[in-house]
Amino acid sequence: MNRYNAIILAAGQGKRYGQPKQFELLKGKEIWRWSHETIKPFVSKIIVVGVDIPGGKSRKESLEAGLNLVDSARPLVKSSDIEKIIKELESGVQSATFFMPLSNTILTKDKENISYLDRNKLFSIATPQAFETKILKKAHEIDKNIYLDDCSVVHSALRINPKLIKGGLNLYKLTYKEELKFLETMC
Repeated sequence: MNRYNAIILAAGQGKRYGQPKQFELLKGKEIWRWSHETIKPFVSKIIVVGVDIPGGKSRKESLEAGLNLVDSARPLVKSSDIEKIIKELESGVQSATFFMPLSNTILTKDKENISYLDRNKLFSIATPQAFETKILKKAHEIDKNIYLDDCSVVHSALRINPKLIKGGLNLYKLTYKEELKFLETMC
């Protein structure tokens, strides 16, 4: 019996997408099911927040309703990704996430002022993310702010830096409707 559990967050409102995206079909299968089927062989139990149990008003509330290995907005996560992140946990890492170097030029804009950022120092963070359960619970108990991912909660509350694992395009996040066609080409 595997000692890992997973929570898949599939309760989002899909504000930028225009509707809840977790139930959109990708090659005939609901988006959340892609992650579920990939993770299933590696864990003892999976809770799909938004399917098995209701979600909260925010990502944080949804996570707390269940406690995050992967979210359903990245349906093309591979078994090898799950194996890599589990290996990190087994080595004693308390927090781990995937990252990708940025390829586009990045800037910030404040009214009329534009500043260009050095993309060589910036990275995109992706799920799956993994934690020791006690660390993640403690971080959410300490820090009640709303963050965009759980590594940032753990870092803010406990000052634990995540182990960064280089990811690939398969971890692309479905955010806008037009991206569904892009993901279909990757299946």
